[in-house]
Amino acid sequence: MLFFHGNYYSLWDGQSIWVDKMSFSPLHFDCHIPNAISAMFGKLVELSNAIGAKRIGWIFNEETKKNFYEIMENIGAINMTKQEDWHIYRSNKSEFSEYLTTTGDNYMKLDETHKQRAKDLLKKQKAREMKKIQKE
Repeated sequence: MLFFHGNYYSLWDGQSIWVDKMSFSPLHFDCHIPNAISAMFGKLVELSNAIGAKRIGWIFNEETKKNFYEIMENIGAINMTKQEDWHIYRSNKSEFSEYLTTTGDNYMKLDETHKQRAKDLLKKQKAREMKKIQKE
């Protein structure tokens, strides 16, 4: 099973796909995983080409990396940690909520005008996506 975001946008490359999760049944994991990954990746490449995506990205944790590392390099994936020394950070809702309550006014708060602009931009983006889907 593959979960991905087809509406991921890179400022450098444009439309992209971000793979959020790959899951395999335990029955197929040991004996069929290279074929399953190749098949999923092939379908993902087809989809990427169809929507005009410029790249596909994903992150694996240490445990998953042991199983996928060699396969990913065999299909031409670039290990960005090795190549460009990227380090990935994440903030969850609890962390950024705590930040907002503990920093006081030491950050830029959005006023109502900016909040409305952000909502309007999201509505326009969703409308464009719906038009694109309807055309297909």
